[in-house]
Amino acid sequence: MTDKELFEKTEKVFKLKKENKLIENVYNRGKFKTMYENTSPIKSNYGDNSVSAARAAGRGAATVGGAIGKGLGALGRGVAGLFSDTKTGRKNEAEVRKAEAQARQEEIKAQQAQANLMGGKRNKNKQTKKPTDPERLKKYENDARYRRVWDAYAKGKERDVAASDIDYYNQVEDDINKGTINKAADEKAYQEIRNKAAANVDDIIKQKSPETYNQLTAKKQNDNFIKFMLGDELPQEDLKKIAFTISEVIKHNQTELTFIRNMIDKNRKLTPGVIKLFLEDLPLKAIKKPVTDEALKLTLRDMAKQEGIPYKDLILKLNKEAEKFKIGDIVIGPKGAQHEIMSKDGVTGTIIVKSVKGNKQVKRFAKDLKISQQKLDFDTAEAAEEDRFEQVVKRYR
Repeated sequence: MTDKELFEKTEKVFKLKKENKLIENVYNRGKFKTMYENTSPIKSNYGDNSVSAARAAGRGAATVGGAIGKGLGALGRGVAGLFSDTKTGRKNEAEVRKAEAQARQEEIKAQQAQANLMGGKRNKNKQTKKPTDPERLKKYENDARYRRVWDAYAKGKERDVAASDIDYYNQVEDDINKGTINKAADEKAYQEIRNKAAANVDDIIKQKSPETYNQLTAKKQNDNFIKFMLGDELPQEDLKKIAFTISEVIKHNQTELTFIRNMIDKNRKLTPGVIKLFLEDLPLKAIKKPVTDEALKLTLRDMAKQEGIPYKDLILKLNKEAEKFKIGDIVIGPKGAQHEIMSKDGVTGTIIVKSVKGNKQVKRFAKDLKISQQKLDFDTAEAAEEDRFEQVVKRYR
């Protein structure tokens, strides 16, 4: 029989409550001495045996709830006073005090045991007919022993439940609470992994697609784009805005366009349907950004600074180089593309040429052209030459 079962049985017999008035009244009416003497195994040699009796009384008090602590203390002092003037008495007095301290410890344990037995380890949900917490509800529906104690608490009839069932119930509660703690730890670990993944996405966009990164950051859409890349569900309206912002950047930048499309297309966190919708809002191929006169003038100013000459002197220099060409001349660029000279632009020091194969007119620096005596057919070279001129402008921009 466990201590709790013994206590439960004692509690029912003596009809004990939280305060064991019955035992205190017995002691106060003077009948405790009779009870005390009956606990002594040998009625002779009163001093030595009183120590054992005090210990026994302490254990007995603790077993039934420990409500006679004050009486036990008085008893210990009274017994000690009978032989405090002798060496043996002082030794026995120390033993009595030790017994008294042990009895008080047992008293505290017994009171706690009684509180647990009468009240149980309750939580906020235990007053309901059924648990509301998923973990407890699952246990309630599949474990009759756990359900029996739960129902007893809910009905206020915990006294009708065996102490062993309460012990089992408390152990289940401890396991459930431990599981809750583990879930919190798992959530923390998951958040750390997610933060690291978000930082990686942010870094790779910044490194591989800087213009896109800058524009998303300027429009405060970078966080949402990272969430999208991590597989979070975002409103379609928000995704449309992000796609439009990216498109405005990458429609003139084939390098970033290719990177963004590949990054989204190979993202395993995204469903195929989401990937398809997002890619449909991005261009398939970047188009060349036209070089405007304003952009060209900014480039020329940068060129002047690099050569260490005034802007006007640079324009004079470029126009002088252009004088060797005449309107109607057939010229070839450094990559072999064939052009016809249409006119000259003295403001920017450039030559306006037209492709032999088409009607598109563009501006070129004289240093990038040479006279041709025969007509050539290098469409691929022509495209490469146009790219080179735009790269020059971009380098100085």
